[in-house]
Amino acid sequence: MLTTKEVSKLARASLRQLQWWCETGLVKPSFKGHNRIWPDDEARLVIAILRLRRKGISVGRVRDSIKTIRQALSIYQEPVSGGSRQEATAP
Repeated sequence: MLTTKEVSKLARASLRQLQWWCETGLVKPSFKGHNRIWPDDEARLVIAILRLRRKGISVGRVRDSIKTIRQALSIYQEPVSGGSRQEATAP
């Protein structure tokens, strides 16, 4: 878990940029009181977003891609009933 300041420094992103991405739902850190706490996967996502942005990919395209990836990954996080482990398949 990282603080916003640590993620900002690591990713070379401004604090305001991270705040805006949080407010618009592009990234989803956890909160501890009023402070954002960044799990490793969200910190990595910030770095990936910045790399894509620096290559000229629009925030809209990045947002659409992240939404699609999160939906696809959610299939594999659904609980499986019955106690036996089964792999979920995409629709």
